Amino acid sequence: GLREAWNPLRPLFSFADAQAVVASISTQFGSYWETECDGLMQILLKSERRGTGRVPLSRFYAAALGGQWHFTESAAYLRQLGVLDDSSSFHGPQLIASNYMQSSNNCVVTHKHFRVCCANPCQDFYSDLEAA
Repeated sequence: GLREAWNPLRPLFSFADAQAVVASISTQFGSYWETECDGLMQILLKSERRGTGRVPLSRFYAAALGGQWHFTESAAYLRQLGVLDDSSSFHGPQLIASNYMQSSNNCVVTHKHFRVCCANPCQDFYSDLEAA
């Protein structure tokens, strides 16, 4: 019967089959994560200060209070990441949106050989410059 036909020690798929499945999942997940990244950036841009690309820290944390689980990092951690601008005593601490999106805290998968992070929207420009 079925019990005799199934053997957990016998490989059911080849290595090439497993490779194809992993490649497909990686591609689909990358698209999903990019959608998440775009949503995060839109939230930050809605909170920015007059087209500067900087979000007052109070607005950043207000988004967290509004349910955005991403925006909960401490000011010290944001400073360590290089995403916090403390240079203006008038405006106070501000999050640099582009630096935040490219920081390692927006990598959902991190392994020794690869990471799944938010894409850099300027990458196409960089590639064109390098090719020229």
